Amino acid sequence: MTTQEAIKLWKELSITECIMEFSCGGDSMNDYSFQFFNGNKKVESPELDSFFEDEVFKQVEFYVNSDGHYIGEAGEVHIELDDSDEEEHTFTYSKSAQAEFSERFSSYGELKLTKKEVEFIKENILNINGGDGEINVNFKRDFILSDEDDVLLEKLKNKIDDFAVNLEIEGEGDGDASDWYSFTTSDEDDDEISTLKVDDEHLHLRVSREFYVYRDSE
Repeated sequence: MTTQEAIKLWKELSITECIMEFSCGGDSMNDYSFQFFNGNKKVESPELDSFFEDEVFKQVEFYVNSDGHYIGEAGEVHIELDDSDEEEHTFTYSKSAQAEFSERFSSYGELKLTKKEVEFIKENILNINGGDGEINVNFKRDFILSDEDDVLLEKLKNKIDDFAVNLEIEGEGDGDASDWYSFTTSDEDDDEISTLKVDDEHLHLRVSREFYVYRDSE
């Protein structure tokens, strides 16, 4: 079907607007569909549906390539017939969509410790890091864990993980939190695990979490 044939059929069916609903991301176009309207009444037209399935991708740019930060976009394309020029009628395309991003925010927190936990950490541990239920403990000296030490360490690991899961992250705005999180005992602003900071009562932790943030697409 040519554009002129599509315009002719559009007029014959008295269509006022076509709305394409779509979502894309993950390096591909995902779900999309076309709905035709005569005012508030839906109009069926397989021929126009087939025409716009090809034509809309020539006229509108969709951002399908995800990169870890940009996830994808979803929204609508409004298609109308511009007949303001008596000699040449054309279809117009207007995209209205929200782009989804994955952004990382971090906050510092102080985990309350027992006296035994403080002593054990100061004497034995170089740093602690992990996330998603996994915890890595790096020791600063070689020694044999006693049964008592083993019980204390397991309780401490669970305590740290619970703290990381429940710590309120500052700066995430209205974003939706993902399940991913990580933590480190480093007090640096980068991802290098360098120093462990523990005082007489607290272990200092930096917790990071991914948030899904939405912005208007171009």
